[in-house]
Amino acid sequence: MKRRFPVLAAACVCALALAACSKGPQATRSSEAARAPSSAPPTETAPPASRPAPQPASTEAGKGAGAEQTREHAAGSQEVPKLSSGQNVDVETLPPEMVILTISGTPVTVGEYRRMYKMQQVQLEALAVNNPMVRANLLQQANRMKLTLTQQEKDKLVQAARQSKGKTDAEFQEFLKKNKISEQQFNNEIWEIGTAVKAVGVILQQSLLSDLVNRELLCQAGRKANLEGKAAAKYKEVKSSPDYPQIVKATQLSDADLKEEITKNELSKLMMQSIQKQASVSDADMKQFYNKNRKLLQHKERIRLSEIIVAAPTQDIGPIASIRTQLQKAEPKLSAEELAKKVDQVMALQRQKAEGILALARAGQNFSELANKFTDDANAKSKKTGGDIGFQDKQQMPPELARAMWPLKAGTVYPGLVQTPIGFVIVKVTAHEGSGTSTLAEVKDQLRVLILQQKQQQRVNDWLRSKRATANLVLAPKFAALLNQQNPSGQTSSLNALPH
Repeated sequence: MKRRFPVLAAACVCALALAACSKGPQATRSSEAARAPSSAPPTETAPPASRPAPQPASTEAGKGAGAEQTREHAAGSQEVPKLSSGQNVDVETLPPEMVILTISGTPVTVGEYRRMYKMQQVQLEALAVNNPMVRANLLQQANRMKLTLTQQEKDKLVQAARQSKGKTDAEFQEFLKKNKISEQQFNNEIWEIGTAVKAVGVILQQSLLSDLVNRELLCQAGRKANLEGKAAAKYKEVKSSPDYPQIVKATQLSDADLKEEITKNELSKLMMQSIQKQASVSDADMKQFYNKNRKLLQHKERIRLSEIIVAAPTQDIGPIASIRTQLQKAEPKLSAEELAKKVDQVMALQRQKAEGILALARAGQNFSELANKFTDDANAKSKKTGGDIGFQDKQQMPPELARAMWPLKAGTVYPGLVQTPIGFVIVKVTAHEGSGTSTLAEVKDQLRVLILQQKQQQRVNDWLRSKRATANLVLAPKFAALLNQQNPSGQTSSLNALPH
């Protein structure tokens, strides 16, 4: 399993921003990547569903279906007016009140374009750094667009990331040793993150006008559905949250601009959710999907495991805060030395707790009952799963874990603790199985989620396509004149996106 270092996020994003600023990203709509999905609005906490960075489904059938969804999804962006200029238009130099286009008489201004770009840029870059599946998707897109880092960008990324890990070379080497990685692994990870973040900028530039159109159509419907009150409440919630100052710092938007963006994003999201509620999945849908995709539901040799997690996160992973972060928030006045000591104390206590549970399991106590009582996996605990995590393909498991688990007979508890970034894990092997086809009962829950997501997205696509067919999308005369003045030859235009 490839190592990931989300702790490098800030350094990577900042360094790439410095490297990219000199070029000025462009929003050309005629390139291959302009065909990326583009049919849903963003929220203030996640990129729009239109973004080509969804988490892939866990089955091969899901991957195949996801490709079909992407092609269908792209259809929603076809009605956006094409700008007729080969020259770049620097949006940053234009007055914010200048109208780019109108949607059934409602203007989309330069200011709104800037705000949406900054909000989506921050959100997508964070996902590119912290979510390995999203990053992998972005790297695939970067490869398709033949997008790579220059040597100068690589150097700036590594330099900034190294400085964030230690002011001296000795401190940096200590960081590598502590994380059990080589300098080359560190550099490769940084360059991978940098490429993904660079792809974010290109993708944004190629679909932003389409996203603005979609959002405005959803907002107009949301106002008619009396959803504005809920959207306003969401802004108040975000404004009062401890994360708000970081949002301001990251986006460099004013309170008024953030209010506008967060409220519009929430309003469009609420409207989209009301459309998605019309979708449902029947048993017949799942059976039909299963029969159609049986070949994609083949599995190789696999093992069934149950686990008990004792939380001891060593990294900030999405919503999961590390022990260090939790202690810093609880006791912000702790010195670095005091903080490190407390982290060690908490880790020792959690290890001791895990060892106690392991001893009980090894002594023959019912593993399922122990899991339901002690696991820190909130979802498993609430559902009383007994710690069962289902079958795991040998090829998809971390090699070191597969080597440790495969020799064990069914019913055997692994004799040691497995330490992961989220904590200590007690593992029991419950079954071995050769290659074959997953049963419908086995994949039913996964298929239900996958099919529902597809149907919900299809509902949104159909709704947007219908609205676009009747909406009057018109490029503003002044903006069109500016483009034509820049380049009267009639080539496809690009909007010069904002500096990072």
